[in-house]
Amino acid sequence: MRPSSVALGLCVTAALATATTTASAAETSAGPPASDAATRAAVPAEGVGLLVGGAIAAGLGAGMAIAGFGDSCKTCDASFNDRMGYAGIASLAAGAGLIVGGSVVRRRFVHWRDAHRLRVPKRGNGLFVGGGTVLGFGVVAFAMTPNAPKAAILGALWTLGGAGMIAGGAVLRSRFGRWKRSETTASLRVSPTFGRHTAGLTVVGRF
Repeated sequence: MRPSSVALGLCVTAALATATTTASAAETSAGPPASDAATRAAVPAEGVGLLVGGAIAAGLGAGMAIAGFGDSCKTCDASFNDRMGYAGIASLAAGAGLIVGGSVVRRRFVHWRDAHRLRVPKRGNGLFVGGGTVLGFGVVAFAMTPNAPKAAILGALWTLGGAGMIAGGAVLRSRFGRWKRSETTASLRVSPTFGRHTAGLTVVGRF
């Protein structure tokens, strides 16, 4: 067997044997590469919050408009039903605008995500916005209680539901924050090395 072949085999064996040590050193180094850190820091808005908030506002607005103009509150005067109906139309229009804006933002986010080949975890924006919207309608329902006592039931349900959605959003936001601060995903790089009488491979990895 030629000395150069023996040297090559020894270099490959030594490089592979130290791959774990090299990977561990890379894992404990001073954070991710600048390019990866910059990419994660520049994650654009995903538009989910706008879409969720718009859908809720539009749906509840439609319900308020139907109930108001349909004189569903028999114990209320006509002006109260009319005000509820007009408020429903305003909420429906606002919801439609949010949905259109959210669709544009979402399209930009998907294009950015696919271009960078990243799997971005949910940020909880949809739950935050949805929970806040539901809480807002709960406040409105409680305000209607003097004219419609049964509205207090809806107010209580919406308040509990909104609080639960916000709590779920906080969990997702925490996970997103950990992902944004984490190091790069697993990678492995093999590079050939050559000397005067030897040849080998250098293995550098992050696991």
